[in-house]
Amino acid sequence: MEFPELETHCSLPSCQQVDFLPFQCDCCHNVYCLEHRKYSAHSCSKSGNKDCQVLVCPLCAKAVKLVPGEDPNITFENHTRTGCDQTNYRRVTEKPRCPVQGCKEKLTFSNCHTCKDCRVKVCLKHRFPTDHTCAKLTPPAKSQFLDSFTRRQGVGTTASSSSGTSTASTATAHRQAAAASQGTVPRRPSAPQPRVQYPAHEPTYNPVHPPSANSRARPLGTEGEVCPHCSATFDDVVALISHVESYHPSTSGHQQRSTPQSGAREVCPQCGLSFQDITALISHVEQRHGQPGLTVR
Repeated sequence: MEFPELETHCSLPSCQQVDFLPFQCDCCHNVYCLEHRKYSAHSCSKSGNKDCQVLVCPLCAKAVKLVPGEDPNITFENHTRTGCDQTNYRRVTEKPRCPVQGCKEKLTFSNCHTCKDCRVKVCLKHRFPTDHTCAKLTPPAKSQFLDSFTRRQGVGTTASSSSGTSTASTATAHRQAAAASQGTVPRRPSAPQPRVQYPAHEPTYNPVHPPSANSRARPLGTEGEVCPHCSATFDDVVALISHVESYHPSTSGHQQRSTPQSGAREVCPQCGLSFQDITALISHVEQRHGQPGLTVR
């Protein structure tokens, strides 16, 4: 069974095959079968307009399209005289590198990333805005909060310090006014007390044979004035007299020291004072030297 209106023969003389789905060449507009539908299969004479062959220039690395029916050498010579830019060869052949300082990673198809904010191509390791110092990078909310908090704290500290200073000055002024109204003068700082040097170890006294005044006057190897009662050392005589009047009032003034009176019979083994009877001596030792129950022979 044949369908003349549907079937078509192949235009190639050596084929002439009947084909129900023929292919028409867009160059020569002839009908061919499935086997001879390509330009090379039926040797199309008008396929030069559809030819897409190019020649890569070794000087500028650009693709030069070959002109149909023209010698490729002539096409290349025309390109070298007119549009060949040798500086383009380095840009084409060399791979771009990551622009981040200190990074030498080559940017290829698989490891290249284009930032959405600054449109800069970087490697995958520096793809985040904080890694390649993006131009449109805004400070995070945490940094803004810390900055504002620091500023507020600085203002509060300054205000509190100024208020505290003003309060202290006001209180001082009030105290001075009250002292002036009462007729009192503010007390000045007292003069420094004389330096007192006490011996490292308290001297040992013998109750039976008390030391004489000459032996206790000034220890060997010391400088300054020495108290004859407690062996404390002073820089001058004024300090020594002040010390004796303050700490040994019973031994100064009208009372005699270290030398027994003509009618006295009992002598203190600690400080050398004389007493009329043993009762006065015991009371003196308990009160002045803190030795209760001392037995005096």
